[in-house]
Amino acid sequence: MSFRFEGFAIVSEDGMLADAYGVRPSALVVEADQQFLSDSLDRVDLIVHGRNSYENQAHSLQRRRLIPTRQIKTVAPAENFGYALSWNPAGLPLEKAAETLGVRNGTVAILGGTEIYGLFLRRYDLFHLSRQSGLRLLAGCPCLEWTNTKAATAVGWGSRSHNYRLAIGKTIREGTVFSII
Repeated sequence: MSFRFEGFAIVSEDGMLADAYGVRPSALVVEADQQFLSDSLDRVDLIVHGRNSYENQAHSLQRRRLIPTRQIKTVAPAENFGYALSWNPAGLPLEKAAETLGVRNGTVAILGGTEIYGLFLRRYDLFHLSRQSGLRLLAGCPCLEWTNTKAATAVGWGSRSHNYRLAIGKTIREGTVFSII
């Protein structure tokens, strides 16, 4: 089994996915980003996202997905998500959960939220990060646990450079490429 891991996120200027109540503001829904996400998800083999994350697109119900949870022991059918399983990462490795869905290799898209992105910190090959300048969500839900000024600077927060190589090798897998959109 061989997997490639790609993260996808659109965040506020200060690195937040949602406001303090967990609600994603409409200003973070940008048509060009939605199209990029849709096109990207059409080519992946598996999607992993939290219970509040979803892509709500034409092909959503046809995509294989894992929804991490602590409410079950290993895996169980996930209602209302088509080809989906609820999955407890502590009870079963991702590779085994993916195999339950018939996925043995390929690209895994990680759609968040914060804890879900964190599960894969040491496994990302690529992270597509779109930052909405001018929008600040103080005390919101961060994209990554280390989203703060020092770490954000390390990943080029605020820059528009593509394929910026992350400098924090101890936190994220060395060689992870951040595509700052």
